[in-house]
Amino acid sequence: RAPGMSAANFFMCFESSFFFMISYLFYLPFMMEYFATIANERQVDIKEDSKKEKNVKIILDYIDNNYQDSNFSIKEIADKMYYSIAYVSKIFSETMNKTPVEYLTSLRMLKAKDLLRSKNYTIAQISEIVGYKSQFYFSKRFKEFFGVPPKEFNK
Repeated sequence: RAPGMSAANFFMCFESSFFFMISYLFYLPFMMEYFATIANERQVDIKEDSKKEKNVKIILDYIDNNYQDSNFSIKEIADKMYYSIAYVSKIFSETMNKTPVEYLTSLRMLKAKDLLRSKNYTIAQISEIVGYKSQFYFSKRFKEFFGVPPKEFNK
């Protein structure tokens, strides 16, 4: 016992420590289960925010911000991220269920559709706005995507 502590105080401290230890041992399995549950939830969060998915978010942001550039390429993204084109395509495809090029094309087509609906731009202007150098190639891709050429889209 500590110096200057009476025997009664010592036994009171011992008794409360003893009951604390007993209650600790009683609640220990419940506490372990609780912390295991939290740990499992954290692992799910970690999986959802994995490095691969963070990289895919970077790729998506890059495509969304650069789709209008007619010289845009997946190589450009790969170079900026210090990965190979194959790896960028692989992680994107695994996460998004489409290739980066398919995503880029669908983004460009949906933007083109919105611009066509606005009726403020010619087809040549729209093809340039959404990142195509050639109006002919844009029209071909648009027809493949929507089933009608852009000149017949609003009719």
